[in-house]
Amino acid sequence: MGTWLWKNSYEMTMWLKKVKMVDMLSIQSIFCELWQMRQTMRTLFKFLILSCLILSVSICKKLESEALPVSEEKPAWLSGPLEEELEPGVFYVRDVGAGEAHFQEYNLDPREMAIKQMLPVAKEIRDNILKRNFRGLAEKTDSTILNLIGQANGNLNPSQHEEKIVNLWVDKYNKNGNKDPFCNFDVLMNADIKKMEIKAYLVKDPYIGKHSIQYSVEYIIKFIDAINNELTLQVYLDFSSIYKRSGTEFYLIRSFWDHCPDPNLYNLPKPRNDDF
Repeated sequence: MGTWLWKNSYEMTMWLKKVKMVDMLSIQSIFCELWQMRQTMRTLFKFLILSCLILSVSICKKLESEALPVSEEKPAWLSGPLEEELEPGVFYVRDVGAGEAHFQEYNLDPREMAIKQMLPVAKEIRDNILKRNFRGLAEKTDSTILNLIGQANGNLNPSQHEEKIVNLWVDKYNKNGNKDPFCNFDVLMNADIKKMEIKAYLVKDPYIGKHSIQYSVEYIIKFIDAINNELTLQVYLDFSSIYKRSGTEFYLIRSFWDHCPDPNLYNLPKPRNDDF
């Protein structure tokens, strides 16, 4: 009996030790897993904090960039001289007021256009003046002028009778002793021109087509004589730019300041029957 009790007590003791060892191992394993989870959570928490900081900084920078005005580089022509001689006796004169503002609004360079587009036009007009080519001037006048002349001479419409109006105008000039009865272009042709100035004046809304952009601009051309009298033409220039490269263009004389169309053509007498 004693032997049996001793043997069973020994086995029970060994079993308890085994159970305790297993429990200890389980507890250690659980603690290890918890420690690893803690480390993982700490790493994840650090990552979340870092992500939030990066996001906050990027949002602040974006808000700051939106709040601050964007400094745009000014076009080179804005720093150019107020007066520049393009050719002997031909000057480009800047208009630092409304004229340049119109061109800048549409991202156009008035100096470049004056050289490439307007200089040939101004020289052609000057040649017609110096050669006293009255027809050359009359044929290049705006439809507003031709319409007023046509109304005073049989209600002729330039859209249908442009050539007839020009011929009538030239005929009256010749019969009037080479004096222009409508626009005083003879004043230009009799002037002793010594200097010519080209100045940007106005830009109209460009027409943007599928393959080209249609630009409509106006320049002032001043013809200055030996005693500094200024004779000013306002010239309309229309040209098509294919992908912003110069294309087909034409020009018209819109007005001769202080002469035509205002005031000369707004107070024309009614036509008489013997005028035709």
